[in-house]
Amino acid sequence: SSIYYSVLFGRHVLIDEIRIQFQGGFVGEECTVYTSNEDSTSKKEMVALDEELIEPEDTNILQCFDLSSEEIEKRTCRAVQFKFDSSTDFYGRITIYRMEIWGYEKK
Repeated sequence: SSIYYSVLFGRHVLIDEIRIQFQGGFVGEECTVYTSNEDSTSKKEMVALDEELIEPEDTNILQCFDLSSEEIEKRTCRAVQFKFDSSTDFYGRITIYRMEIWGYEKK
């Protein structure tokens, strides 16, 4: 089954880059990023970004994913959700040591 991680910003932000550091061997794969203009991660309010933007490798180094090629309307949000459909771990576990979401607040 899929694993979800959600971040609620409480204000509108424009996301430019996502940086994730996994524990090697426990890396999330088949990642889809969703954004919402509501303070919610309800599926009906979420918009999917291009699935090829985030393709993590099985390593413990900080990985950077540039989202600037995606439409500004999709990157402007109040909430972001990460859906991982699989893991490099046999049992499906995912360990994130660090997650950074770079961008700026939209006025």
